[in-house]
Amino acid sequence: MSWFDFTADDEPLRQREEDLRARLGQLSDGQRKTYYQTYKKALRDPDTYAVLVYSLGFGLHHLYLGRYLRFALDFMTSVIFYINIIAWLFSGEFFSLWLSIVCLAYNVFDFVHSLFWSQRIVALYNVKTGERLAGRIESGVVRDA
Repeated sequence: MSWFDFTADDEPLRQREEDLRARLGQLSDGQRKTYYQTYKKALRDPDTYAVLVYSLGFGLHHLYLGRYLRFALDFMTSVIFYINIIAWLFSGEFFSLWLSIVCLAYNVFDFVHSLFWSQRIVALYNVKTGERLAGRIESGVVRDA
């Protein structure tokens, strides 16, 4: 096995998608119509997510999926890193070299992970959103349109 043969097991995600489809098949026509109308508004696009990953490490891709704590962490580490770079450019000294290295390492890891796994991350988000919405419709919280 080489480094290029690395693949993830997508079977659990596919199984959740199939379970959701089966669950939706049990809904009445009105409930299914309401589900798809509401789900369409909540659906997220993997390509948009991937483009937002390129936002200079500011974490806009986390904001897109409503992951506010991850956004805050990404934003703070980026701001700290950029402040240190600007300070170095003007004064020739870092406030904290080690802090800058840690912030850069985190942002690089988050960038690579989010970019290479964007399809899977967004697919999982969409399935979880669909499951929550189906549960709300089944329990009667969301009424037929």
